[in-house]
Amino acid sequence: LCATDHKRVDEGTFSNRPTANADLGYTVLESAITDFEGTVDDYGDPAMLMPKTLLIHQSNRFMAAQLLENLDKAGTGNRDLNAVKNQFPELSRYIYPYLTDTDSWYILNDKNERQIFVIMREKINKRMYVAPDNTLDAIFLSRFRMVSGFLDARGIYGSTGG
Repeated sequence: LCATDHKRVDEGTFSNRPTANADLGYTVLESAITDFEGTVDDYGDPAMLMPKTLLIHQSNRFMAAQLLENLDKAGTGNRDLNAVKNQFPELSRYIYPYLTDTDSWYILNDKNERQIFVIMREKINKRMYVAPDNTLDAIFLSRFRMVSGFLDARGIYGSTGG
């Protein structure tokens, strides 16, 4: 899902991860947000993506709290302004318990704008049973198969860590 060489229609490419995977930190997050906002569509025009969520493993919760909630820049002693908190106050963190890589992190835009999809195909058998009571309910036997994936990698930016 995250790669440096996604193909575009106009024969170009776009990236949704750092050139070299990196652990979550202040400078890495600033660069990631800049790259995320600079994402282009299939014809090289700006995709106008805004970061909304920082998806992290639970081992990164304290670093994410420093990066997103602290008014001062993390790791400095002279009270530099935390530009991430100042410019993106709506950026929130989400601890995702199913991430298996402990130092991976991802920036996501609004969930209604991402193009992750679920396709479900349902096949209903021709058997129908009437419930054994007086409710007039019917019981259908059915089977279904589900496939999920992504249509477009835009809206997700991340790294598996350093």
